[in-house]
Amino acid sequence: GVGAALGAFGAVAGAGRLAKIEILGQPLGGYELRAGPIADPNLPWVVLGRAWLHWKLVAERNHARREALVLDAQTGTQLPDTIDSSKRRTLDVLFKRIRSGRDERAALAVAILAI
Repeated sequence: GVGAALGAFGAVAGAGRLAKIEILGQPLGGYELRAGPIADPNLPWVVLGRAWLHWKLVAERNHARREALVLDAQTGTQLPDTIDSSKRRTLDVLFKRIRSGRDERAALAVAILAI
């Protein structure tokens, strides 16, 4: 119990200095990992295509079927292949605005419903 209390006190008291301490010339800390907004332009298309596939499979499924739903994205037509170029450009613009931090949820919902 005493060791745990001393360890907790040491962690609280030295948390700010811990990253600067070196042992045998190697720092104990100092690196920071950040993950955040994903800038890959294909990610929204992948997520939209997957959601569209799930929606289509569930919408076409009979409610009485009890077996597992098989999600096979390889056999179906991919979503970007079914969208005309003007709607695709509209979605690309909206995806770019969302990546830049704008709130375009309402416009995106309207564009997806138009498909």
